[in-house]
Amino acid sequence: MLRNLALVVLLAAVLYLCHVVARVENERYALVLGLCKPNAVGIIEVECLKAAETRTSSFWHVFYAISGS
Repeated sequence: MLRNLALVVLLAAVLYLCHVVARVENERYALVLGLCKPNAVGIIEVECLKAAETRTSSFWHVFYAISGS
């Protein structure tokens, strides 16, 4: 029983970390592509980074983040 609980907790942690990695990789790639330009002060808007969609799914963000491509 305790082993199953530990497995579920670890699986939840891995899924959460994959979600975070996908979000960060999406923002990084949006900056690389130049989708979000700095304003007159030189600051990039956070809303632009959050709204940018650079790849077709989160799976590809995780794949490219892990592979280092």
